[in-house]
Amino acid sequence: MLDRLDQKWFNRLYTIYDGSPLILVHGGGKAIDAMLVALGGTPRYHRGLRVTDEATLPVVQMVLSGKINPAIVGMMHMAGFQAIGVSGIDGGIVQARRTEEEGLGYVGHVVSINRALLDVLLHRGYVPIVSPVSLSTEGEYLNINADEVATALALAYDARLWLLSDVPGIYITDEATGEMRVTHELNPERARALIRSGTISGGMIPKVEQAIQALLQGVPEIFIMRGDDPDLLEKYVRGEIVGTRLKMDFSEPVGRS
Repeated sequence: MLDRLDQKWFNRLYTIYDGSPLILVHGGGKAIDAMLVALGGTPRYHRGLRVTDEATLPVVQMVLSGKINPAIVGMMHMAGFQAIGVSGIDGGIVQARRTEEEGLGYVGHVVSINRALLDVLLHRGYVPIVSPVSLSTEGEYLNINADEVATALALAYDARLWLLSDVPGIYITDEATGEMRVTHELNPERARALIRSGTISGGMIPKVEQAIQALLQGVPEIFIMRGDDPDLLEKYVRGEIVGTRLKMDFSEPVGRS
């Protein structure tokens, strides 16, 4: 999705930004894939997570923290934001551990969030742009899924969470027509069933799994929505229904709460 976010997108984002504290966490899967191929490597995935071996890890670091992060910071500045680029390593923002799942290599998971540096930046009006590359307690550089880092930050700040994607939301099969459509509401039980059935697949699996964990840990609601269309972001700000809202229950109406 990041390859479709141009300066016009960030300019539009600034026009609907209300000045509230904002943290943006980015990935960069397609750019990493392209760099790996250019260097003679082969991108590999397992359950939506990148297999990050010793040869892949420096490419991940270079693309995320050295290429994509400053590019986003630059466009944010040009749009009018006070943006600053950091990684999970800086200030020990992300305390991480290496995954125990075999075959993934230097892939990590968030253990805790250290807010100290981010609090200073937010207090001074900056928008932190976070690369998910982080450090383990053993000193290993780790590739962490950006949605997991975003989820951990939302929990640390008791904040709303938007997981932006290149699709409008989570697709399900309409029982009446048999056609695929975006569902606007989903609870953890139904989401797990869709993963088991294969309806939710690929890179959407870790995104939805992170959303489920966030709900269980106290985030009130999560939106999964298409991020490359600023019109959708503006519709959300106006209170219209966009994307898929995940929540523990839906006794309240769908929409902003």
